[in-house]
Parts: sequence; structure tokens; C-alpha cells
Amino acid sequence: MIDDHTRLTLFEPVTPEVDAANVSAYIGDMIEKLRRTGVVTKGKGRLQFANLRALSHEIVHAEGELAGASIDGASASSSAKGSAAPVRCAVVFGPSNGSVGELLVKDALDATRRYDAVLFCGYDFTGAAQERLRIPTVGQQVFMAYIAPDTVMTDLLKDTKESQLFTMVGEPDVVVYRHGDPSLPQLLDEAKKRGAKDVAARALKLHAGEMFLELRGVDLYDPVKGEVATTSGADIHAIFVDHDYDTKSFCICQALFPNRRDSWDKVARALKASLDEDAFEALRTQVTLPFKPGANGRVQVKVIDNRGNAVVKTVRV
Repeated sequence: MIDDHTRLTLFEPVTPEVDAANVSAYIGDMIEKLRRTGVVTKGKGRLQFANLRALSHEIVHAEGELAGASIDGASASSSAKGSAAPVRCAVVFGPSNGSVGELLVKDALDATRRYDAVLFCGYDFTGAAQERLRIPTVGQQVFMAYIAPDTVMTDLLKDTKESQLFTMVGEPDVVVYRHGDPSLPQLLDEAKKRGAKDVAARALKLHAGEMFLELRGVDLYDPVKGEVATTSGADIHAIFVDHDYDTKSFCICQALFPNRRDSWDKVARALKASLDEDAFEALRTQVTLPFKPGANGRVQVKVIDNRGNAVVKTVRV
């Protein structure tokens, strides 16, 4: 029984037609932005399309020919097949309010076998999706680009040719130091020459069956310069490590915070009365503590950059 002070409000369910219209408008807007701005790549490069056409396909949203932009020093006109013909590229956009997942990546790669290249664009990529995208595809180039969160502002955002709405980011450069590895002395010598902090100390505590990791570098986007450049990783906000990655869920076993100029300083000051400062300082490093990997035989490293983007690296042990 409903009393006088209770109001019952009925909401009309969203019809499939309305939902489809919203998705169509989102995809159309993304295609137009990508056509105008291209994708920022490493250095001052930019991946541009000579033309870009929308497709009425459930997974593949657009196709076009790449314009001769440079990707990691290689001309786009030099396709994976080794010909000088225009590179035919398929484009797949992730959801407007979620991450690009492994299932979408798998289905999209199956549907784009006839293309020379595939570009995945998303606001975020799950660890499993990134791991799948890192697997080389014979006869095909696969690219991953983050969509800037600013794109949700639609009319307030300028999408000129100089805009950086799509940014291509590479995987972290991770060094593995393993007990009993014949190359361990050489790796330690290289770390010493480049002044890597904490590597030598970790090696002294390394026991049989153990390993530790070092983040040697990562590609980061500089919004001031409008470039993607490889950095040492010293300005990374967080490094998370899963010692036993099962390919389904990521469990944080170690957390490192290399950046000395971010808000973690405020946290340290706020917790000064109860914080072991030496222990907190030990977290400000790019080198993990020694650990024994789990039974799954995979260790995953997740790196959070200064824009909140997460890139992962899976190490098989």
C-alpha cells in the first residue's frame, strides 16, 4: 500500500533504436575527429589517413589508406607485406563509456585479416586486450591509440589538424633479473653504467627461484610539446606488479611510486605520525623487491602515466 508521502516514478526503458542512434552518433563523431587530427606517434610523428570511410559493420567501424606518416621510424607506405602500395587500414573504436576488452580485440582481428593494418582506438584498454595486441600478427601491423577524455566535450573541443585527440603509446620497457640467469652479470653491469637505482642492492638479496623487475623506460605523451617520447620512467605515477597473473584478473602484489613531485608527498606529510619514512622512501623506485613468481607462469606489470593511462607488460617466467 502506498501512502500519501510516497511517489512512484516509472522510467521508460531505453529502446534499442535510441541506443543504436547514440552509438552511431558516437562512431560518426570519432571517425570525423580521427580524419581531421590523425594519431600522435613517437617523436613528432603523426599517423594520418589519406582518406577514411565509415563502414556499416558490427565491429570494424571505418577503413582508409594511410598517408605516409612515420611510425617508429618506418614509413607507413612500407607495409607489413613489403610493398610500396598504399597501406589499407581498418579502424575499430572502443565503447564510449568503457574499456577495449580482449573479446573485442579478438573478434576485430578475425574480421580484419584482409587489411594491411588495424588501428584500435579507446579511452582505456584492459590488460588482457593490451597483451593480445602485443602478439605479432603475420602480414599485418596493429596499432593501439588512446582517445583523449576531452573528446566528451563535443562542441567545446576544437578538433583541428594540430589537436592531440588520439595518442599512440608503446609498451613499458621492463628488465627481468632472475637468479641463476647466465645473462644476470651483464644485466647488472648495464644497470650500473646507466646509474639505475636499487638494482645492485636487490641483486644481493636474490635467492634461488626469485626474480625482480626494473622499469627501464616507457613511452609518454607530452601535452605541452604534443609529442610521444621514450622516457626513463622517473616521472611515472605508479607501477603495479602482479606476481601470478592468471590472464583474467590483476592482483596488486607490489606497488611503486617513482614520481617525487606528485601528491604522494602530501600523503607522506599527512601520515607522518604513523608512517615509516624509510619504508615509504623504498616505494619511490622503479625496481621491485625480489619475489617468487606464481604457478601461472606470468608476471604482469601495469604502469600508470601522468595522464592516468595504463600500459601493461606481461612477462612469461
